[in-house]
Amino acid sequence: MAKTAYSQYMAKLRGQILVIPTKSPLSYKQNRIIEMFAKRPVQKTSNITDWYPPYKEWNLFRTKLRKLSLFRDDQLDFTEQMAEIAKAKGKGKPEKGAGKKSVATQG
Repeated sequence: MAKTAYSQYMAKLRGQILVIPTKSPLSYKQNRIIEMFAKRPVQKTSNITDWYPPYKEWNLFRTKLRKLSLFRDDQLDFTEQMAEIAKAKGKGKPEKGAGKKSVATQG
């Protein structure tokens, strides 16, 4: 295979581009930065992201089960019952547009 000027030039460029650089001695700070960027980010590690249980999903699941009468929440049942009793006595919050000011302007 004859070496043309073009093939010699391309071989020279290939050597410049694909050369494996020799490692120069790095300082402690440089090594620390390299190690820091080589690791996975702390915000994406499972022990950080999964620290708290998935309460939002659990609450949605419980409310769906409660609507289907498959789960009983005694505290929520009690608060709803107390609100119904207060409304029956006339002590509950007025509905929207039925407050004191609206009654005064109507009558």
